[in-house]
Parts: sequence; structure tokens; C-alpha cells
Amino acid sequence: MNNRIKTLKSKKFRELRSKLQREYFKKNPEKKKEISKKLKKTMRTPEMRKKKAEDLKAFRKKNSLKWKEIEEKRIEVIKSKEYRKKRSDLMKKYHKENPKARKNQGGKLSQWIKNNPEKWKKAVKKSADTRCSLEFRKQTSLKVKSFIKNNPQFRKILKERAKNMWKNEESVKKMIKTLKIKPNKSELKLMQMLKENKFPYKFVGDFKVMLNGRNPDFIHTDGKKKLIELFGDYWHTGERISAKNEKEHVKDRKKHFRKLGYDTLTIWESELKGFNNVVEKIEIFENRLP
Repeated sequence: MNNRIKTLKSKKFRELRSKLQREYFKKNPEKKKEISKKLKKTMRTPEMRKKKAEDLKAFRKKNSLKWKEIEEKRIEVIKSKEYRKKRSDLMKKYHKENPKARKNQGGKLSQWIKNNPEKWKKAVKKSADTRCSLEFRKQTSLKVKSFIKNNPQFRKILKERAKNMWKNEESVKKMIKTLKIKPNKSELKLMQMLKENKFPYKFVGDFKVMLNGRNPDFIHTDGKKKLIELFGDYWHTGERISAKNEKEHVKDRKKHFRKLGYDTLTIWESELKGFNNVVEKIEIFENRLP
């Protein structure tokens, strides 16, 4: 009995069996259709699906280590360039042979929606509720963060794409229309300070002004080429900045605007607590020659 199981599980036997099956189905294509129809009917029944799911859960509980190994191997295969190329080639070949396949799939779905409007509404509502839930959003954000940390090459690609996007004026305009950005609490506080002390600065942190792919927070309105950058203590520190530390981040921003002929003053969110100190800082900056 043990020898029989070993032979059944062996690669040679499985390859030989698959070869014989292919040859048989080539000679008898009608038989193949009959078997596939029977299999579809049995596999698609809710009882069969439940049974299959239960068996899989039981296997995973009993063989947790083995399941991990299987999953790791599967992910390695899926990520490999050979597998991806092979799959893309197969899909291209299939769509060339069946040009109406995509249209038929879409047609089937639209027909099902027409026949089952209540079911469709329930499914859409359920998916929306899960996607909007705090638990789901937290899980997805953690997954994305861990993926970006573990893949520095992907991180570089994202940064390059973001830089190119900010340089493109059309894409920025589209983004501004969808976002509808308003000044935050700290920006409103600084706006009030500037108004009270009659400093000629205008808020442009809603992407109204783009200077070679970067958006300053405040711009001088009396002809001087001067900018004020308000940095949040959370968003402009740690892992959220591209530079090594906060000092280099400030230098990088100033250098960028200096190339375009602008003098820049940086104010941190924590500095806004001391009203008089910020006013003095702006006065010195105003009187300073570029």
C-alpha cells in the first residue's frame, strides 16, 4: 500500500498520467467537454465549496509550518520574471484567439446586474462598508508601509514618479480640482499673524503657485521674491522626509527655491506658540537683503 502511494505521488507517474490524458482528450474532444461540464456542476455547488473551504482550513491548522513553506514557494514563483512573462504571453495569445472574450465577460456581468439588482446593491454596500471601516484601512496602511520598507527599489520608483508628477502642470491642476485643499489650523494661525502685523504675504499652499514641481506655503505680494515655508512637526520629520534629517530637508527646500531667485524663511509648527518670536523672525527676514 505504501509503495502504491509513493508511485502515485512520484513526478514520473504524474507526468506519464498527464501525457496519457492529453493524448486521450485529443482523440476524444467530446468526452473532454462532458467531463468538464460535470466537474463544473459539482465544483460550483455551495455544498462542495463549503467542504473544500473546511478541508483547507483544517489542513492549515494541522500543518501550519508546511502551509507557510507552500505559500512562500508560491509567492516566489508568482514574483519571478519567468512566470510573469509566461502568464502575459498566454493572456495575449488567448485574447488574440478570442477577441470577443473581454466583451462577453462584460456583457455577462451587466446582464447579471440587470437580473439581480438587489443582490448587486447589497454586494456594493458590503464592499463599501468594509473598505471604509477603520480596521480595514489600518490593515491596508500597515501592509503598504511594510511593503515599502522591505522594498527600497520600489520606494525609489515611487519618489521618481512623484517628482515627475509634480513637475507636470496638467496633472497638478487635475489633482487640485479633486482635492479642494484648505489651510490647516497652524496655517490659519500664521495667516492671522501676518494679517495683524500687516506683512504682505499670501497663502498659496493649496497649489496655486508651483515653482519647478514644488509648492511653497506663503508668497510675497509686494514684488519681493520671498517665500515663507511652514513645516509641520509630524509631516516634515523622520521617515516622512526624503532627506537624512530635518536640517538637510530645510536646506534642500531653500536651495530649490534659491535657484529660481527666491529667498525662503522656514517656520516650524512648534514655533507658533511664541507669537512675538515669530513676528520678530518675519521682521528680520523682511528687512534682510536677498
